[in-house]
Amino acid sequence: MVTSAMPVAGLCTPGTRCGTSFTSRPICTSPLTAVQYAGASRTLPKTHHRGCISRRGNAVKPACASPIQQLQHIFSLGSPAKSASKEMQAMIQAVSDDAERFGQLVDVLLASELPFKESSLGGGEWQVVYTRGALLWQQLTAPGQVKSTGRLSYKSKRKAGQDFSPSDRLVLNKGELLGSHVVITASGTYEPQDTATNLPKLVKANISGGHVVAWGRRIPLPISGTGFFSVMYVDDTVRVFSDQKKGTVSVQIRADKLRQLNPQSS
Repeated sequence: MVTSAMPVAGLCTPGTRCGTSFTSRPICTSPLTAVQYAGASRTLPKTHHRGCISRRGNAVKPACASPIQQLQHIFSLGSPAKSASKEMQAMIQAVSDDAERFGQLVDVLLASELPFKESSLGGGEWQVVYTRGALLWQQLTAPGQVKSTGRLSYKSKRKAGQDFSPSDRLVLNKGELLGSHVVITASGTYEPQDTATNLPKLVKANISGGHVVAWGRRIPLPISGTGFFSVMYVDDTVRVFSDQKKGTVSVQIRADKLRQLNPQSS
């Protein structure tokens, strides 16, 4: 369960002391924590709880929200994943540097298990705004020695992105080394690997070639290879990819939507 580091209003009535359940999980928690817990496990735990006490004068009454009340509160907030996606966009619009908070929202999306529609991968280029785990060069030079810390990259001058074409299953990867002066591309095809209708969705990518575009010159790159990644979340603005074996996570936002949220990123 992911616990928010930011103070938010709890589900308990003011003036209460919420104890711990016999399962060592809090039965009274903040709305975000409750939403994240429900998004990950789908149900609240069956447990007897103690210590949820409201003291008014000499009267002692139970005051913590019941599981049914917690569920009602959760559903009133809408989808946990959609709420997390909207908060991510708001953080980018506000030019936030809070990678820890952004990472907490990523964890909510990683547990979404929403229905998958391949057509949602389209929409032109999507730009990487957050990564977690070792970068490619770190995987090659120091495997297993890099901490899985999250990094916000939407303000970086070295942009990276992908463009999927669901109609013909083509993919183009693009990364900038010196801003727009030096750009490396890798192109190929992709293919879903299972019949699952819900996320995560395993995808195989086949790279067949690439180019370096530097100061107006286009130089072919003799590169090829095969890789796998999982689509963990996707909506019309935000998507999350993960390579679970390598422990890497990539959050991307549609380039046109990113320019609307933060014109400085273009």
